[in-house]
Amino acid sequence: MSETSTRTTYWLSRDDRIVHVGSTWDQFARDNGGHDAIGAVVLGRSLAEFISGTPTRMWIDTILSLARLRGEPIERPYRCDTPTLRRHMRMTVTAEEGGVLRLDHVVLATEPRPLPVEVVT
Repeated sequence: MSETSTRTTYWLSRDDRIVHVGSTWDQFARDNGGHDAIGAVVLGRSLAEFISGTPTRMWIDTILSLARLRGEPIERPYRCDTPTLRRHMRMTVTAEEGGVLRLDHVVLATEPRPLPVEVVT
């Protein structure tokens, strides 16, 4: 498993719209094939537009609500895989003034994913 320290940060409004992205956002998006996810494209849009699956959406909603309710940082490990990599990550959600949330995502480690076996008939 390789160790990395990539940090990506963005801020959400009270209604969970992306209002600002950190300086590493665009490079991380490009490095991961997210050319349609650069800052200029995502600003003003709801975070929910970028989350697939009901369980994941519910997990994120719960963490965002908890951070606002407690007023203290909430930190959770998670995986965010690509087709070729397992990415072990940590998310920290910090409540700021006016209901704004700061979300920091750090890549802790990566490891190659086995390539799928292609069946030829």
